[in-house]
Amino acid sequence: MWSQIFLILGSVLGAIYISRRIIYQNHIRFVYISLLIAVIIRMAAEFDIPENIAETLGNGAISFATLAALVVLLLIIHYTKPQHVRSSVWYSYIPLIIFPALVFLVDSEGLLAILFMILQATALFVALFIIYLYAGNMNRKPALIGGFIFLLAGYGVYWYSGLEEQLLIIITNLCSGAGILLVSYSLPELLKNNVRK
Repeated sequence: MWSQIFLILGSVLGAIYISRRIIYQNHIRFVYISLLIAVIIRMAAEFDIPENIAETLGNGAISFATLAALVVLLLIIHYTKPQHVRSSVWYSYIPLIIFPALVFLVDSEGLLAILFMILQATALFVALFIIYLYAGNMNRKPALIGGFIFLLAGYGVYWYSGLEEQLLIIITNLCSGAGILLVSYSLPELLKNNVRK
């Protein structure tokens, strides 16, 4: 319970911080805040509501959050390119095409889990390359790397640890909450130093 509250508070604080610090890249701000709202909805689905509604709401929110993370990463790549080689910003939203297709996987928990695992691994892999390419001249580089390590740890614990479910959820929520806070703190500086107008 307290780890869920930590993750919700981390997401709320991250959304507030991002909404105040990212001024010029409206696409990134909007999608990042949408991602954090999806995390909040996912955690709210754990409280006292019927189980079938909670499961559907939770799966929808976590799939949207994962796809929104991919969109944010693609938007960062888009805005860090020089103006003359950029494609349309709307190409960054292509991962959201997957979201309606998830309706067909609702009854298949195994396929849904594999899809979530692949999408989350892809987001972490792209984030690693963004950190490698663009975080060299940042004052908040340790916070960004620490946030990435927390998110990677949450991913690894959730998908590969084999811990009992109660402990697994607590560790995953704490790692994800800490990762969200640190990435939200350092993302505006990464954009400020690397976005080309």
